[in-house]
Amino acid sequence: MKLIQWTKALKNQGFFVFCMVAILHITFISLNSSPAQEESCSISENITWGQRKRFADGKVSLPYKHFLGYEKGEDGVLKIVEEETKIVRMIYKMFLEGKTPLSIAEYLTENNIPTPAGKRKW
Repeated sequence: MKLIQWTKALKNQGFFVFCMVAILHITFISLNSSPAQEESCSISENITWGQRKRFADGKVSLPYKHFLGYEKGEDGVLKIVEEETKIVRMIYKMFLEGKTPLSIAEYLTENNIPTPAGKRKW
């Protein structure tokens, strides 16, 4: 607070005031954030490598809890959920008829058809 008061007093008397504190603070922040940035890059590279490895091994991860028409089978492979196939076919049929995604979502909501996550509104 006193620094601000002194700066104002000097400026009022016609002095040019250049504040080095801001430059030092920015430099300090930059130096402190460099290791964090390096860590972030390392984590990102590790995740990317892991995903590529899983794809190369033929393993694919899917959001099964939010995936309409399929579930994770006992062997980890997609398994068709027969009860949901009617909804999936209806969505595709409506889309091919020229319905917009919004109008399809409105139809599903109006007809109380829950989302894959179990929500009422699409």
